Amino acid sequence: MRTQFKLIAPKTVPVLDPDFRPPVLANRNFQAEVKASGAAVPFLIAIERDRNRVSRFDTFVFDMKQLQAPANYFYVERVLKFLLWQFGGWKVTIHGPLELVTYLQACYSDTGLRAFDAEFWGDQTYEREMTIVHAASPEDFPCADDGESAAVKLDWKGWRI
Repeated sequence: MRTQFKLIAPKTVPVLDPDFRPPVLANRNFQAEVKASGAAVPFLIAIERDRNRVSRFDTFVFDMKQLQAPANYFYVERVLKFLLWQFGGWKVTIHGPLELVTYLQACYSDTGLRAFDAEFWGDQTYEREMTIVHAASPEDFPCADDGESAAVKLDWKGWRI
């Protein structure tokens, strides 16, 4: 039973780091295995940040009844961590297997594997407690939204260089 990505060597091996394995290759391999299994389950992630802005990422994981399902835990933890550092945010909404949502809630708790990230993105950056919630259906899942953006004033009469 595999619990982590299968690390794939790049076609061009870096001279200074011959053991380097790009995460993107592992991600592509995982997604190919999920789709080939015939048991792909949607896993939707929405991250809310300031001014009601929401970023969304849709992916697939193995059905939790499959033998490969333990690999889902490592995959979703890595994807969420990447997305938080890509977009930032304090509220994570997930539509997918409840077992994976519960696992991520434990990871991002005060004593979890990602306690630093939870405190950094929640209390320190957005001054709110970081939360991870489960959306039972796709209808309950937020859409990507740029939120309340500041109006841009185009003043062509001055202030140009």
